[in-house]
Amino acid sequence: MTSTFPTEESRWQAVIDRNRAADGHFWLGVQSTGIFCRPGCPARTPLRKNVVFFDSLRDALRSGLRPCKRCRPLGTTLDDDRTQSIVRACQDLMDSPTPPSLESLAASQEMSPSHFQKVFTEIVGVSPAQFSRSVRAERIQQQLPIAETVTRAAGDAGFTSSAQFYAEAPNALGMAPGKFRNKGKGESIRYAITETWLGLMLIAATERGICRIQFGDDETQMRDELLVAFANAEILESDRDFEELVRQTVDAIGTNQASKLPLDVRGTAFQAKVWNALRRIPHGRTVSYGDLAREIGQPTASRAVASACGSNNIAVLIPCHRVIGKDGSLTGYRWGVERKKKLLEREQSTS
Repeated sequence: MTSTFPTEESRWQAVIDRNRAADGHFWLGVQSTGIFCRPGCPARTPLRKNVVFFDSLRDALRSGLRPCKRCRPLGTTLDDDRTQSIVRACQDLMDSPTPPSLESLAASQEMSPSHFQKVFTEIVGVSPAQFSRSVRAERIQQQLPIAETVTRAAGDAGFTSSAQFYAEAPNALGMAPGKFRNKGKGESIRYAITETWLGLMLIAATERGICRIQFGDDETQMRDELLVAFANAEILESDRDFEELVRQTVDAIGTNQASKLPLDVRGTAFQAKVWNALRRIPHGRTVSYGDLAREIGQPTASRAVASACGSNNIAVLIPCHRVIGKDGSLTGYRWGVERKKKLLEREQSTS
């Protein structure tokens, strides 16, 4: 089917046109939002540099991106019966108020539990239990700020017990549930958006240090994301002291001075371990996800390490751009592969 839209140019034009005739011929992933869609998705058209294309739904599922809730790409006709079964199971996991058991999922697709687990993991890239946890993680992030209580949020997100919730929540949220719910309550955070050689950069800091650095193309969107992340904090614009911190940060990008700036790091114990290991990578060097997993003493945790890198909200200063594929490819980067390439080139030229 892909021959109908054989080039990236024709696929991108189909996305711009919201051409529903292209649905089922290819899928697009939006790296900046972490979702994948049908070409005819009615959502706002993403920036071209954030888009990757997939020839099959299987490839989209294996990318680690989440299916879009607006265009529901899992409903598209698929390439084989086995993949159709797994996609139906994924949809069941996303639609069920509480996670179905492995046995019930397998039975619904007329497979044994062991065979279902093997096929699911092969196609999606994570186990059914890991996929289920990712669904609950997304739900709890949505529910905590709006639910009447933390307990109500946990129930609405599909957690079956308090013990399960408090075991999974720190990894899902990057912090304790109460702290996530408070979203910076009682804190003052200054921020500024400035132009750099990597494009627009937002930097935000508490009195303890830099708590957020992100890149983007739209100042309003960048500010809105900050306001959502710290909805209950007092958000202040730059003053003279903060302007000096901004100058130091901009000057440090791509140099060995980046590791010397103060940080206010917020994450789980595992994320902190990964981020500390990232900061120990010598300036001008790169490592693979496997290397990083071995560095923290968990050689089988490459996927979890990659997830921690993707959760890093302090770009550059926590240098997740120094992690590359084991074959030397740049792989993905939250702030765009082109920025990653420029960063690595600058660091290697100044090492």
